[in-house]
Amino acid sequence: MNKIYEDIVHKYGNPVLKIPFTDQEHLALRRFFPNQVADFCFNIGRSVLRDGLIQSCHPDDMRGVLALILGADRDFSHDNCHAFAYSAFGVIFFWMEEYGYGNISIYEGRLTHKNFVKGQHAGPMAVNAVSVPFWLSDQALDFEDDAGKPLFKRAAKKLGSLEIGECYGFVPALALGGIADIAHLKRLKAPEHFAIVAQAMEYNLIDVQGYGQSVAVRPIGPR
Repeated sequence: MNKIYEDIVHKYGNPVLKIPFTDQEHLALRRFFPNQVADFCFNIGRSVLRDGLIQSCHPDDMRGVLALILGADRDFSHDNCHAFAYSAFGVIFFWMEEYGYGNISIYEGRLTHKNFVKGQHAGPMAVNAVSVPFWLSDQALDFEDDAGKPLFKRAAKKLGSLEIGECYGFVPALALGGIADIAHLKRLKAPEHFAIVAQAMEYNLIDVQGYGQSVAVRPIGPR
Protein backbone atom coordinates (compact mmCIF):
# COMPACT_ATOMS: atom_id res chain seq x y z
CA MET A 1 0.00 0.00 0.00
CA ASN A 2 1.18 3.53 -0.76
CA LYS A 3 3.01 5.14 2.20
CA ILE A 4 1.19 8.48 1.87
CA TYR A 5 -2.17 6.72 2.04
CA GLU A 6 -1.06 4.57 4.97
CA ASP A 7 -0.09 7.66 6.98
CA ILE A 8 -3.47 9.33 6.36
CA VAL A 9 -5.40 6.21 7.37
CA HIS A 10 -3.22 5.80 10.48
CA LYS A 11 -4.07 9.35 11.55
CA TYR A 12 -7.74 9.63 10.59
CA GLY A 13 -8.92 6.05 10.15
CA ASN A 14 -10.28 4.34 7.06
CA PRO A 15 -12.51 6.32 4.69
CA VAL A 16 -16.15 6.59 5.71
CA LEU A 17 -17.13 5.66 2.14
CA LYS A 18 -14.96 4.34 -0.69
CA ILE A 19 -15.40 3.29 -4.33
CA PRO A 20 -12.32 1.83 -6.06
CA PHE A 21 -11.35 3.08 -9.49
CA THR A 22 -12.12 0.92 -12.49
CA ASP A 23 -9.26 -0.69 -14.43
CA GLN A 24 -9.60 1.97 -17.12
CA GLU A 25 -9.52 4.79 -14.56
CA HIS A 26 -6.49 3.19 -12.93
CA LEU A 27 -4.60 3.16 -16.22
CA ALA A 28 -5.44 6.82 -16.81
CA LEU A 29 -3.76 7.82 -13.53
CA ARG A 30 -0.34 6.95 -15.00
CA ARG A 31 -0.91 9.49 -17.76
CA PHE A 32 -1.83 12.27 -15.34
CA PHE A 33 0.53 11.81 -12.39
CA PRO A 34 4.05 10.76 -11.39
CA ASN A 35 4.11 7.11 -10.30
CA GLN A 36 3.99 7.75 -6.54
CA VAL A 37 1.05 10.16 -6.88
CA ALA A 38 -0.73 7.72 -9.22
CA ASP A 39 -0.24 4.93 -6.65
CA PHE A 40 -1.68 7.13 -3.90
CA CYS A 41 -4.72 7.99 -6.02
CA PHE A 42 -5.27 4.33 -6.89
CA ASN A 43 -5.12 3.31 -3.21
CA ILE A 44 -7.50 6.01 -2.03
CA GLY A 45 -9.98 5.74 -4.93
CA ARG A 46 -13.10 7.84 -4.51
CA SER A 47 -13.23 8.19 -0.75
CA VAL A 48 -15.01 10.31 1.83
CA LEU A 49 -12.62 11.15 4.67
CA ARG A 50 -12.75 13.01 7.97
CA ASP A 51 -16.53 12.77 8.17
CA GLY A 52 -16.84 14.44 4.76
CA LEU A 53 -14.62 17.49 5.21
CA ILE A 54 -12.59 16.24 2.27
CA GLN A 55 -12.95 13.54 -0.34
CA SER A 56 -10.75 12.15 -3.07
CA CYS A 57 -11.77 11.95 -6.71
CA HIS A 58 -10.57 10.87 -10.13
CA PRO A 59 -9.13 13.67 -12.30
CA ASP A 60 -11.87 13.14 -14.88
CA ASP A 61 -14.56 13.84 -12.26
CA MET A 62 -13.58 17.53 -12.22
CA ARG A 63 -12.20 17.89 -15.76
CA GLY A 64 -15.21 19.86 -16.98
CA VAL A 65 -15.14 22.16 -13.94
CA LEU A 66 -11.46 22.96 -14.47
CA ALA A 67 -12.13 23.63 -18.16
CA LEU A 68 -14.70 26.27 -17.17
CA ILE A 69 -12.42 27.91 -14.61
CA LEU A 70 -9.17 27.84 -16.54
CA GLY A 71 -10.59 28.61 -19.98
CA ALA A 72 -7.83 29.41 -22.44
CA ASP A 73 -5.35 30.51 -19.80
CA ARG A 74 -1.78 30.72 -21.08
CA ASP A 75 -0.38 28.52 -18.28
CA PHE A 76 -3.14 26.59 -16.54
CA SER A 77 -5.30 24.13 -18.47
CA HIS A 78 -7.70 21.28 -17.80
CA ASP A 79 -5.17 19.25 -19.80
CA ASN A 80 -2.20 19.94 -17.50
CA CYS A 81 -4.02 20.34 -14.17
CA HIS A 82 -5.52 17.17 -12.68
CA ALA A 83 -7.87 17.19 -9.68
CA PHE A 84 -7.37 14.49 -7.03
CA ALA A 85 -9.46 15.78 -4.09
CA TYR A 86 -11.89 18.49 -3.00
CA SER A 87 -13.32 19.88 0.21
CA ALA A 88 -16.95 19.91 1.33
CA PHE A 89 -17.09 23.62 0.45
CA GLY A 90 -15.55 23.66 -2.98
CA VAL A 91 -11.78 23.79 -2.76
CA ILE A 92 -10.37 21.60 -5.55
CA PHE A 93 -6.88 20.22 -4.99
CA PHE A 94 -4.97 19.44 -8.18
CA TRP A 95 -1.62 18.32 -9.56
CA MET A 96 -0.08 20.46 -12.30
CA GLU A 97 2.40 18.96 -14.70
CA GLU A 98 5.87 20.48 -14.13
CA TYR A 99 4.89 22.42 -10.98
CA GLY A 100 3.05 19.94 -8.74
CA TYR A 101 0.39 20.68 -6.12
CA GLY A 102 -2.05 23.61 -6.20
CA ASN A 103 -5.65 24.40 -5.27
CA ILE A 104 -8.66 26.38 -6.43
CA SER A 105 -11.29 27.84 -4.11
CA ILE A 106 -14.41 27.61 -6.28
CA TYR A 107 -16.58 29.82 -4.06
CA GLU A 108 -13.89 32.48 -3.50
CA GLY A 109 -12.40 32.79 -7.00
CA ARG A 110 -8.84 31.97 -5.92
CA LEU A 111 -6.22 29.76 -7.59
CA THR A 112 -3.17 29.22 -5.38
CA HIS A 113 0.00 27.58 -6.63
CA LYS A 114 3.16 28.32 -4.66
CA ASN A 115 5.63 26.56 -6.97
CA PHE A 116 4.25 28.18 -10.10
CA VAL A 117 4.29 31.69 -8.61
CA LYS A 118 7.90 31.20 -7.48
CA GLY A 119 8.90 29.64 -10.81
CA GLN A 120 10.01 26.42 -9.09
CA HIS A 121 9.50 23.23 -11.06
CA ALA A 122 8.43 20.17 -9.11
CA GLY A 123 11.42 18.22 -7.84
CA PRO A 124 11.59 14.59 -6.66
CA MET A 125 10.12 15.42 -3.25
CA ALA A 126 7.15 17.37 -4.69
CA VAL A 127 5.09 14.16 -4.83
CA ASN A 128 4.75 14.30 -1.05
CA ALA A 129 2.66 17.46 -1.38
CA VAL A 130 -0.25 15.34 -2.61
CA SER A 131 -0.89 14.57 1.06
CA VAL A 132 -1.15 18.26 2.07
CA PRO A 133 -4.95 18.65 1.62
CA PHE A 134 -5.66 15.63 3.81
CA TRP A 135 -3.61 17.05 6.70
CA LEU A 136 -5.17 20.51 6.69
CA SER A 137 -6.89 21.56 9.91
CA ASP A 138 -10.67 21.29 10.27
CA GLN A 139 -10.78 25.08 10.27
CA ALA A 140 -8.85 25.33 7.00
CA LEU A 141 -11.24 22.89 5.27
CA ASP A 142 -14.39 24.49 6.71
CA PHE A 143 -16.26 27.54 5.43
CA GLU A 144 -17.57 30.47 7.45
CA ASP A 145 -21.02 32.01 7.20
CA ASP A 146 -21.58 35.75 6.99
CA ALA A 147 -21.32 35.95 10.79
CA GLY A 148 -17.87 34.34 10.75
CA LYS A 149 -19.06 31.01 12.19
CA PRO A 150 -17.89 27.65 10.73
CA LEU A 151 -20.56 25.75 8.85
CA PHE A 152 -19.44 22.14 8.45
CA LYS A 153 -20.69 20.56 11.68
CA ARG A 154 -23.99 22.43 11.49
CA ALA A 155 -24.41 21.48 7.84
CA ALA A 156 -23.77 17.79 8.56
CA LYS A 157 -26.26 17.83 11.42
CA LYS A 158 -28.99 19.61 9.47
CA LEU A 159 -28.49 18.14 5.99
CA GLY A 160 -26.80 14.82 6.69
CA SER A 161 -23.35 13.54 5.84
CA LEU A 162 -22.03 13.89 2.30
CA GLU A 163 -22.05 10.94 -0.07
CA ILE A 164 -19.30 10.33 -2.64
CA GLY A 165 -19.48 13.05 -5.28
CA GLU A 166 -21.43 15.53 -3.14
CA CYS A 167 -20.64 18.93 -1.63
CA TYR A 168 -22.33 21.58 0.49
CA GLY A 169 -23.37 24.53 -1.65
CA PHE A 170 -25.37 27.72 -1.28
CA VAL A 171 -28.61 28.12 -3.22
CA PRO A 172 -28.65 30.53 -4.92
CA ALA A 173 -24.87 30.30 -5.40
CA LEU A 174 -22.87 33.05 -3.70
CA ALA A 175 -21.69 34.25 -7.12
CA LEU A 176 -25.34 34.69 -8.12
CA GLY A 177 -26.33 36.75 -5.10
CA GLY A 178 -26.76 33.94 -2.57
CA ILE A 179 -26.19 34.33 1.16
CA ALA A 180 -23.54 32.47 3.19
CA ASP A 181 -25.97 31.17 5.77
CA ILE A 182 -26.95 27.70 6.97
CA ALA A 183 -30.54 28.35 5.84
CA HIS A 184 -29.34 28.64 2.23
CA LEU A 185 -27.08 25.58 2.29
CA LYS A 186 -27.91 22.31 0.53
CA ARG A 187 -26.32 18.96 -0.28
CA LEU A 188 -25.56 18.99 -3.97
CA LYS A 189 -23.77 17.03 -6.69
CA ALA A 190 -20.29 18.53 -6.58
CA PRO A 191 -19.35 18.61 -10.31
CA GLU A 192 -22.69 20.11 -11.32
CA HIS A 193 -22.72 22.75 -8.57
CA PHE A 194 -19.07 23.69 -9.05
CA ALA A 195 -19.74 24.11 -12.79
CA ILE A 196 -22.62 26.52 -12.11
CA VAL A 197 -20.48 28.58 -9.74
CA ALA A 198 -17.48 28.54 -12.10
CA GLN A 199 -19.50 30.12 -14.89
CA ALA A 200 -20.55 33.00 -12.65
CA MET A 201 -17.16 33.75 -11.05
CA GLU A 202 -13.94 35.46 -12.04
CA TYR A 203 -10.77 33.71 -10.87
CA ASN A 204 -7.37 35.11 -9.95
CA LEU A 205 -3.96 33.56 -9.42
CA ILE A 206 -3.00 34.34 -5.81
CA ASP A 207 0.43 34.73 -4.26
CA VAL A 208 0.25 33.79 -0.57
CA GLN A 209 3.04 35.84 1.00
CA GLY A 210 2.49 34.97 4.63
CA TYR A 211 -0.18 34.25 7.23
CA GLY A 212 -3.21 36.30 6.27
CA GLN A 213 -1.34 38.08 3.50
CA SER A 214 -1.99 37.41 -0.17
CA VAL A 215 -1.80 39.32 -3.43
CA ALA A 216 -3.67 38.81 -6.70
CA VAL A 217 -1.06 38.12 -9.40
CA ARG A 218 -3.30 38.09 -12.48
CA PRO A 219 -6.69 36.93 -13.73
CA ILE A 220 -7.02 33.29 -14.80
CA GLY A 221 -8.02 32.81 -18.42
CA PRO A 222 -9.59 35.40 -20.70
CA ARG A 223 -13.08 35.98 -19.36
